[in-house]
Amino acid sequence: MTAVNPLVDDLDGHTTWFRLADPSWTSPLDTSYAESNGGRWNSPGSHATLYLCADVATAAAQIARLLQGTFLVEEDLRDDAYLLVPVTLPRGLSAADAHSERGLQALGLPTTYPHTATGAVVSHTRCQPIGDEVARQGLGGVHACSATPGAHPHHRELAWFPKPGEHATAGDPLPYLTWRHAH
Repeated sequence: MTAVNPLVDDLDGHTTWFRLADPSWTSPLDTSYAESNGGRWNSPGSHATLYLCADVATAAAQIARLLQGTFLVEEDLRDDAYLLVPVTLPRGLSAADAHSERGLQALGLPTTYPHTATGAVVSHTRCQPIGDEVARQGLGGVHACSATPGAHPHHRELAWFPKPGEHATAGDPLPYLTWRHAH
């Protein structure tokens, strides 16, 4: 178990988050894939997690990451390649601060997060036990700097850890061509 004493962000002032979604998904708010397979802030099999972007520009930056290792570039993508789903989370949500210098220090992460002091990306295996402990402590997630390659330091993401009975609300999905140039 990782000992953390997180600083807490009150997220009530942030009303809309964004979920980058594949149009083939049955529900863009389904947490089962991340719960089963893990992600940056949750170990495989640990707890329900929904990964969200704080704004459209952060979601747009995710596309380059998704295309890494393929022959595609953003301009090759069709309008139905990805959807951006506005998401409203329950009120009263608080999350661990993984974006300020003090918040990162409280979590035992380098203040250069999402990179180490040598410039390497902080690994999922380093972040997962922290997220698992934050969830165990009852916080609603981790509010972090985006670890997407090439993301700006102000890009933020939220790994939301819904508690039983908590539900997010999805808005009307936005087709890819309406938001892809939001970097």
